[in-house]
Amino acid sequence: MERKTMIVSRNAISEELKRSTKTRWISAIVAILLVLPVIFLGEWPMLIFVGFVLGVAVWEILHCTGQKYPPDIYFFMYLFAFLLTFWPIIRGIVSWALDQTKPWTLYYVFEGLDISSLVLIAMLFVFFFIVVLHSYFTVRDACFFFTMIVFISLGLQGILYIRFIPLYVQNHLNAIPISYFSTFNCLESAVLLIFVAISSFINDAGAYFVGIYFGKHKMNERISPKKTWEGFFGGIIIACIFCFALGMIMAAVGMPMIPAFEGFSIFDLNHWYNILILSVALPLLATLGDFVFSSIKRYYEIKDFGHIMPGHGGFLDRLDSLIFVFLAASIIVSMFVKGSQGNNILV
Repeated sequence: MERKTMIVSRNAISEELKRSTKTRWISAIVAILLVLPVIFLGEWPMLIFVGFVLGVAVWEILHCTGQKYPPDIYFFMYLFAFLLTFWPIIRGIVSWALDQTKPWTLYYVFEGLDISSLVLIAMLFVFFFIVVLHSYFTVRDACFFFTMIVFISLGLQGILYIRFIPLYVQNHLNAIPISYFSTFNCLESAVLLIFVAISSFINDAGAYFVGIYFGKHKMNERISPKKTWEGFFGGIIIACIFCFALGMIMAAVGMPMIPAFEGFSIFDLNHWYNILILSVALPLLATLGDFVFSSIKRYYEIKDFGHIMPGHGGFLDRLDSLIFVFLAASIIVSMFVKGSQGNNILV
């Protein structure tokens, strides 16, 4: 009987694709070099950076519909997005102003995701009031912009939560004062954010390269014509292994992603399963985020949300998976932190 051997063949790579890949790498490296100092500095530079990213993201959402809107629509959208994203800080400042005997630091307020129902109601009323007044602003616009502002704001608030929760645990739960620009403040407390971001980047890069070299079977051509099952599984497996190994190494060298509380850390070697949960869940959710934002681009028949990053598109073309990843990570980590305190409340 003749034996058949299955051979995994590589796809042919065009010169245009090679140039595009080179442009993507250069753009990504430049972006990383610009963002890393902000991540390490934390504190107010981090808030300013998130505020800038929020402004660009709102602009890209407003223009992805292909319609032209007056400047006041952008003003209202950014105002509500800003209030939702920075609500924990705004609430903390107001609380401290009313009672200045209470200690307050920037990261003291980041116990979990938090949005204001009053801001949500006000935004809903304003959007539908504009629908009544102006024909260029439809009910579809109001629903779409409302949903996207809430979603993007929560994703960016999740980034702030992941950046500041190690400082919150160290300063508030352990009652250990944190000095500005100390090693812990700048480096060790940034490990968790870098871990979460890497889970998305490694999954994206792994899926991209496995897909272009070995991808044969399309996943969903209606939403994302270039994504393949080979790329999907390749990205997930590579990201899971890399992130789990990274998390375990950090724990082994005595620098877990969350500092120890009451004698143990939720990401130490004894709690390896927490690292595994994050390492598996985040790459999967990164792919989901990519598909969700791709479906928005297909619906509005656009290739990219913007052109600010050569080879990548706009900010939202890079934030698509990160929004899902940081939102999920903030919920999971919040559950771990609350559980370590014997509290089952989510946030």
